[in-house]
Amino acid sequence: MELMIYTSIGVIAGLLIGWLLGKSRAASGIQAVKDEAQIKYNELDRELVSLKATSASELAAAQQQMADRQQEYHIIKADLLALSTELDNSRQQYASVKAAYDTARQTLIEKNNEYLRIRSLSENLQAEQGALHQQLATALATNKALTEKLQTQKEEMEAMSKKFNTEFENIANRILKPKPALLPS
Repeated sequence: MELMIYTSIGVIAGLLIGWLLGKSRAASGIQAVKDEAQIKYNELDRELVSLKATSASELAAAQQQMADRQQEYHIIKADLLALSTELDNSRQQYASVKAAYDTARQTLIEKNNEYLRIRSLSENLQAEQGALHQQLATALATNKALTEKLQTQKEEMEAMSKKFNTEFENIANRILKPKPALLPS
């Protein structure tokens, strides 16, 4: 029995030694894993700090870009509003110019119609004037001929009047001339 006790003590002692050795090995394995985990943790922590710094600078740059884009947006919006206002003004100007054009066009059509009417009237008046000039020329020629004829007849009448006066005087002188034979002496 003693042997059994020694064997049991030996087995228990072996188990205890094995357990202690296993624990020590496990502790050293755990420590190695712990050290490796700590190294990875430190690397990840450095990487996190680096990423935080990078992301912070990228965030600041993105925020600056966003502010710039918002400022550009406001400028573009103001420009668009100004252009819209200018477009509305241009449309109003176009409408007034078109109205003025339509009015001027209507006036031009009316003036053209009036011109054509006046031109037709002028042509009629010119034709009438030509006919009147022709009548005037004919009347002047007739008047001249009649004036010449009247002058000629006047001259003839004066000549006849002189001739009649002369003959009358001759006849009166013959009648009034004493006739010696007829007068009692």
